[in-house]
Amino acid sequence: MLRTACIELPFFRLQLLLRAHPEWRDMPVARVLDDRPRAPVLELNRVARGAGIRAGMPYATALAVVPSLQAAVVDDWESEARIEEITELLYTFTPHVEAWNARSGVFWVDCSGLERLWGDAREWAQNVHTALGNRDFYARIAAGFTRFGTLVAAHTASPIHISESAGEERSAADSASIRLLPLEQGVLRRLERLGIRSIGAFLSLPAGSIATRFGAEADVLYRFAGDPGEVPVRGERGDTSHCREMELPSLRDVEAIISHLEPMISSVVESVRVRGVRMASLHVVLRDEDGDECREEVKPAEASCDARFFRKLVSLRLYTLEYRSPVVYAAVTGEPIAELPGQGMLFSDVRRITQSVNRAFALLRAELGNRAVVRVLDADAHIPEERFRLEPIDGASDPSLSSGKHGAGSEERQPGEHERPDEQRAGHEPPAVRRILLKAQPFGWVERSRGCSPRAVARVAKVLHRSGAQLFGPFRIAGRWWRGEPGRSYYFVRQERDRTLWVYRTGRTLWLQGYVE
Repeated sequence: MLRTACIELPFFRLQLLLRAHPEWRDMPVARVLDDRPRAPVLELNRVARGAGIRAGMPYATALAVVPSLQAAVVDDWESEARIEEITELLYTFTPHVEAWNARSGVFWVDCSGLERLWGDAREWAQNVHTALGNRDFYARIAAGFTRFGTLVAAHTASPIHISESAGEERSAADSASIRLLPLEQGVLRRLERLGIRSIGAFLSLPAGSIATRFGAEADVLYRFAGDPGEVPVRGERGDTSHCREMELPSLRDVEAIISHLEPMISSVVESVRVRGVRMASLHVVLRDEDGDECREEVKPAEASCDARFFRKLVSLRLYTLEYRSPVVYAAVTGEPIAELPGQGMLFSDVRRITQSVNRAFALLRAELGNRAVVRVLDADAHIPEERFRLEPIDGASDPSLSSGKHGAGSEERQPGEHERPDEQRAGHEPPAVRRILLKAQPFGWVERSRGCSPRAVARVAKVLHRSGAQLFGPFRIAGRWWRGEPGRSYYFVRQERDRTLWVYRTGRTLWLQGYVE
């Protein structure tokens, strides 16, 4: 039978704060969301709770209650670095480790078959607990049979808990508080109003209504908590060889910074290439003398091991940045992407066709930002300029580009798009508009007609007729009444030797919306 253990470091980021400031251990300490007076308190130690401070209280209010309160922010990068440190430590006790993304400081490990090395499960857990304590981490460890069961036991039981049977573990999990689940406070309050205060009561709800009533996150946790299966821990030891860092000699010149980064980039790309995979993106971190960090990401349109191209992308990105203080530290991290054997050689003809386009897209993103290359998608709206949206794409090989859907600006011919307004079928249907301006522009004839009231429209028609153009309309497009959005009256202006214009009236002004081609 599989044996799984859960290792939880309660109040993980608060532990990191106390680990960085050991002189605060006997003082009231709180972790806040960010560095501002109104930032909420997220976590606090026992001394701060005893002094009357509560989670969610603004930092300024908490400081007024306890003037000696010590507070700070724990950045995400610091948390991720410590998680990697703990993961490396746990690999000395087990071959498989997984960190839970939903809550920092929770790990599942495989403790099957370790009796000959560590004796029974309790002795193994005691050794793990001691090793973490030597690193100034407080942990609770539970060994059992399922992930969720060991999570509940680690959160509610003593520092070391060993479940003797799967039934005992399931019973303890069902009686645990619903507050154990990492749900939003609003969802927890709604569940408690319904009288659902235990995980067992939560699991007794109909499975089909969880997502609709409480959201997708609650549905995921519902399935996780109710899964009776024994899922093996599949974590594999991470490879940190694709990261390079360097202390720089106070550089402000961009070319000097790039010259120091180039060998680091080449080394990272080579470390990824020798593993038989390619690199999907490259992360660059620069830190100046004031301690401010700049984090940038560059990525080609498709995974690559071309070190020269990655150096070019980084150079383009760094030339667009502003450097207020000299840079003293740099780190380069590559993100490899796993491939099946021979995957890079599939569809070689298609890849050759799109390679130059993808390189161009990557260069544009490196110089203008990762959202510079976009595609147009249809959107459900009434007003023409809101009937499409822009979505970033990775490259010409993006499968969504060949899905058969056409947005604004598509070359697919629509019914009647080349028909003249006076050649429409019965019912005087308006012609289809193929080009829509992203931003409407004032129409020139309106200034001469002094507004666009119903009478003014007739005067505009006379002016257009004398100039050799004709006005057709109005064609009414209703607005979204539930949002208080007014409708629009559209007109087609046909000129003798020019394209047909598409205009609309709002108040006393005509606006050019697009063209009929």
